[in-house]
Amino acid sequence: SIPLTSTISSSALLANVEEFSALSTFANSSSSLSDDDLICLAIILSRKESCTHPYLSTFSGFTNNFPATFDSTIFLTPGSLPHNLLKGTNLMHSTAMLQNQIAQDHAVLLKLLQDFSMVHVDMKDFFPTTEDDFGLEDYVHGLFSVYSRACDLSMSVEGRDAGRVRLLCPFLDMLNHSTTSKVFYEFD
Repeated sequence: SIPLTSTISSSALLANVEEFSALSTFANSSSSLSDDDLICLAIILSRKESCTHPYLSTFSGFTNNFPATFDSTIFLTPGSLPHNLLKGTNLMHSTAMLQNQIAQDHAVLLKLLQDFSMVHVDMKDFFPTTEDDFGLEDYVHGLFSVYSRACDLSMSVEGRDAGRVRLLCPFLDMLNHSTTSKVFYEFD
């Protein structure tokens, strides 16, 4: 079993309202917030040098060691040889669509954070509310950290199936990933 509090997941962030009051309040007030966005935000907050959040700061060593770049066409530099070779292909068309969607999602999330901070003045210092604190580059890195590392696990409560939860788990991240592995993961 993997303790829920040893993971970065929306379930863990919402599990203890006292400890995670700012994140819980924000997540509960933003119905359009996806699990990936909440985990991404947790990654960005935990990577900040000023992170003092009791839960998120325990993951700083984990999240600060994520790769700086990822192998994806979204990171190709315009004018580079790979970019030029792929120019005009369906892959680059799909990449452009993904880049546009990510930029729109970032703008929506930044606006949600700004609006939330205006209403919940007591929590405004906790969240990034400017492009300098929560830039598109930060969001893309956090999002691709989720895409490349998160997994969905079955959750059980008192022996009953409680559905699946999307999460980052440092313990699982250390395991060797193999397509022929017979390992089964679950937590309660």
